[in-house]
Amino acid sequence: MALGRNARARLGGAVRALLDVPGLEGVPDAVRLAVLVLASRTPSETGVVEIRTSELGRWLGLSASYTASNVVPGLRRSGVVSVDTAEGEFGQDDGLECRVLPLWAAQDMVGHPLNLSKRELAVLLRLLEAVMAPGWTHRDGRVTPAGLLGSRTGRGAPTDRLALLLLVLEARETGRVRLCGGTVDTKRGRPAVTLARLLGCKAAAGERVLERLEAGGWCGGYGCRPHPISPTVRG
Repeated sequence: MALGRNARARLGGAVRALLDVPGLEGVPDAVRLAVLVLASRTPSETGVVEIRTSELGRWLGLSASYTASNVVPGLRRSGVVSVDTAEGEFGQDDGLECRVLPLWAAQDMVGHPLNLSKRELAVLLRLLEAVMAPGWTHRDGRVTPAGLLGSRTGRGAPTDRLALLLLVLEARETGRVRLCGGTVDTKRGRPAVTLARLLGCKAAAGERVLERLEAGGWCGGYGCRPHPISPTVRG
C-alpha cells in the first residue's frame, strides 16, 4: 500500500489531532492506539463501532483479559471514547459499542482535521490493516494476511505498532522520515529522538522502540527492508 503526499498529510493530521486531545495526555500507548483503531473502524453513518474485546486486543497485540481489565477502563476514563458493553461469561467486558467522541463531534465542521469522509476513513482502516491487522480466516476460506506487526504481541506491542504507524505517516514517498532539527541527545542519536518526539516519550524510550523495530526488520536508523509502506529513518 502506497499513500500519496496529500493522503499522508490528511490522515497524519487526523491521527495527531486525536492523539493530542486532552483526555489522552499521559495515558498508556495501548489506550492511545485503541482510540486510533476504533476511529479507523468508525461507520460514517452512525459513528458507533461494534467490536468484541478480544478482537480489539488482537489489533493491539494484547490478550482479551488485559484489554478488558486495562484498555477498556482507560478508554472510559479518558472521556474520549464512549463505551457501552455486554458482559461475557465471567463478567468481563465482552461486546463493545464505542464512539470516538472527537471524531463524531467534528462531522460537518469544514476544515477540521477530524472531519474525515467515508473514503478517508476507509483509507485509514486500510493503512492500519497494512501496519498491524491481526489477520483473519473468512467463512468462505479466504485468508486476510496479518499486517507488518500483526505477529508482534505482548509487552510493548501497542507502542511498537503506534510507532510504526506514525513513522509511515511521516515518511516521504521514498520511505524516508525527515529527522528532527535542533540539539538532541547525542548518546541516543537523532533517529531515536525523532521517534521519541513522534511518540511523545523520552529519548531513551524512543531508542528502545527503534531498536525493536530495527530488530524486526521494519525500519532502521540507516536502512531497512524495502516495503511499500515501511519507512526508512536515515541520518
